Amino acid sequence: METDRITKDSTMQEILEVFPGAQRALFSRYHIGGCSSCGFQPTDTLEQVGRSHNIWDVAEVLAYLQQSHERDQGVQISPEELATAFQSGQTIQLLDVRTPEEHKIARIEGARLVTEALAREVVERWP
Repeated sequence: METDRITKDSTMQEILEVFPGAQRALFSRYHIGGCSSCGFQPTDTLEQVGRSHNIWDVAEVLAYLQQSHERDQGVQISPEELATAFQSGQTIQLLDVRTPEEHKIARIEGARLVTEALAREVVERWP
């Protein structure tokens, strides 16, 4: 299913297949899907989820999901793209957002574990 085929009648499962970051985006803006009291079922439609959270402008939600997806695409890189970049000698800033324990178990050489100080640096100084 392509992004232009998502409608108010699309199920949340369909939406998450097209927009993998949709749950994060919905939670950050509308407080939908982050806990048991604001969750949804994969078979719920976007319209049903909106109504249960008193959101009546589903077109606005769809536009926000599309914008969020486009932003995600701009900052994410596939494993294949990363391998190609490394092989070509490109300079890459790779940020690891996992826990310190996870970072100790397995990591990509050169990846920087995001700490509070690094997060502040990224927000304040990085383009």
